[in-house]
Amino acid sequence: MSATPYSAIPNQFRRDLIAGKRLIGCWCSLANPITTEVLGLAGFDWLLLDGEHSPNDVTTLIPQLMALKDSCSAPVVRPQWNDTVVIKRLLDAGFYNFLVPFVESADDARRAVAATRYPPEGVRGVSVSHRNNRYGTVKDYFKVINDNITMVIQIES
Repeated sequence: MSATPYSAIPNQFRRDLIAGKRLIGCWCSLANPITTEVLGLAGFDWLLLDGEHSPNDVTTLIPQLMALKDSCSAPVVRPQWNDTVVIKRLLDAGFYNFLVPFVESADDARRAVAATRYPPEGVRGVSVSHRNNRYGTVKDYFKVINDNITMVIQIES
């Protein structure tokens, strides 16, 4: 499978971050897939879909994620809260790049990362058919996805 900003495996956005590449992005808070689609055509390396300080939830974020499918912008999501269930739902919805808010300690950061990893590295529950694994069609998904999730931790105190 070739790398595109919309593909979790391999995650080119993660590779670019690790390589120290300068990436330019845009914050999206309008909860509108048409606006997201237009921004996706503007040439940003990433677009952050905000779930914390906007009217977004998983049902409004999925259409915005879908609007980025043909974009050159990597989708990044900020969950409403640093919560395992919220993060799990966003993973199953198809997100794989996260900016996790309201992290106040090393334990909070570890919990956020654990929420995105399948055992034994984390506590993510297994679903064999969801958007992130393209409804079970991604070869070796459970072997490689842990190494293709991007976590950016937002330290707040």
